[in-house]
Amino acid sequence: SLSSAQAEIIELKEDQEEQAIHMADIEETIRTEVSDEMEKIFEQTRQEYDGIIETLQKQVKRDDPYPMTERKLRMDKAEKMIEELIDKVDECEEEMVRMRQAHEQEILEMQGQHEPRDPYPM
Repeated sequence: SLSSAQAEIIELKEDQEEQAIHMADIEETIRTEVSDEMEKIFEQTRQEYDGIIETLQKQVKRDDPYPMTERKLRMDKAEKMIEELIDKVDECEEEMVRMRQAHEQEILEMQGQHEPRDPYPM
């Protein structure tokens, strides 16, 4: 009875190990199938998006009113105008500084002319 119970326990443990191995095999099969299915879905999605991107790129090229060289020329012209405007602003700022300094100098000279003179210099 004790030995038969021990034999039954050993047999149940062996069955449990076999069941665990069988479950691990089934789990591996399922994971492989899911992985393969996900890879197919990703590839389909990638192909769809590649098609959309290609279509949009063609549409942009077709609908672009300015060819690349003309666009480049327009950008260069705009950059040149911006540089010229910045130069003019710099010149105006320099002129303002010169005018302020000249104005301050004139004020100092006028103040010197109108200061009361000591009638009895020493």
